[in-house]
Amino acid sequence: SKRKTIYTMKRLVLILMLTIAALSAYAQRGSKGQHTAAFTYGCNFTADKAWTTSLSYSNYRLYGTLDADFTYNHCEGSYKTYGAPVNNYMLSGGYSQRLIQNYRRTFILYAGINAAIGYTQCNKGDSKLADGILLTTKEEVSYAIAPALKMDWFVSKLFGFTFRVQDMIFIKSDLMQSHNAMASLGFKYLIQ
Repeated sequence: SKRKTIYTMKRLVLILMLTIAALSAYAQRGSKGQHTAAFTYGCNFTADKAWTTSLSYSNYRLYGTLDADFTYNHCEGSYKTYGAPVNNYMLSGGYSQRLIQNYRRTFILYAGINAAIGYTQCNKGDSKLADGILLTTKEEVSYAIAPALKMDWFVSKLFGFTFRVQDMIFIKSDLMQSHNAMASLGFKYLIQ
């Protein structure tokens, strides 16, 4: 019964993530403006040995960008009271407002916010920790909002760097800290 519930929860999260991805793709269908894809890697300040990586898509509009991100967060330290590894997978979508840009549009600064849904697993799904403590929650569906500051710097017509500072604020999570501050740096490619 418990295993069936976990399987159903994983299937629900997968269906929701695929639905959000499909809706995002449909919303971008035939849209005007430039499109970019980015890969970033950075650190998560909520615990020791914590890092984050993401794949991002952006559609540039008149005053900002429509964004879609897949983010993976990993921690080998402790979230809340658990001294166990935590893996978190989030799919998010949102909008970033352009704050500053230079004349040639090679440097742009944005402020934005995303809504996210995903899946969090603690201790590789095992309820028993090394010291014999039993976890009350070992996996969950995760919900978050993520305000962020982003900076793009294009060094050529198609290629640039991107830097992001973000706070992923989890809603009613038993495994994640309520605030997960992250900083990441990566590469951005302009899709023609």
